[in-house]
Amino acid sequence: MRQPLRIFFPLSILLLLIAGCGSPPQTQTQSAPITLNVFAAASLTESFGAIAQQYQASHPTIRIVYNFNGSQILVQQITNGAQADIFASADTINMSKATDAKVVSNPQPFARNKLAVIIPASNPGNIITLKDLARKGTKIVLAAPAVPAGQYSLQILDTMAKSPDYGPTYESSVKANVVSQEDNVKAVVQK
Repeated sequence: MRQPLRIFFPLSILLLLIAGCGSPPQTQTQSAPITLNVFAAASLTESFGAIAQQYQASHPTIRIVYNFNGSQILVQQITNGAQADIFASADTINMSKATDAKVVSNPQPFARNKLAVIIPASNPGNIITLKDLARKGTKIVLAAPAVPAGQYSLQILDTMAKSPDYGPTYESSVKANVVSQEDNVKAVVQK
């Protein structure tokens, strides 16, 4: 008779431990959805859209809300009180403005920009080389000087004007062909 008691007691403890390791009872409450407000440079629209699709597929309780615009506009919105969880600037100047205003902490570079010349598929200006941009009557759309891409464009034109390959009149000739300056790179592409 002692043998069954000796087995019963450890078996009872084991069953209690197993029962204690079971799943908690199912409840009707789920995690509240979380909204992540991302303020990002307009040039990041496509890549961040693809990232959001992939991320939200595996994190259904997180909703990503984007505000795409020129970095200079986004930093102004954030410093004026707009709620941003993430700020992705197209340059370090606007990120520094946000950091100096103490609305962003610990910025980290995650990508680099490269300027590109884009032309309509029909190429009405017959643009073959960068020298063709200085040809009188060529219509050029740039980002405004306050936009990172606009700043980069002006820096490159200045550098090219100092090069013997382009000469000192190159910069002024290209600038004379500018017909519009836009608030973000998406607007440049649209025009």
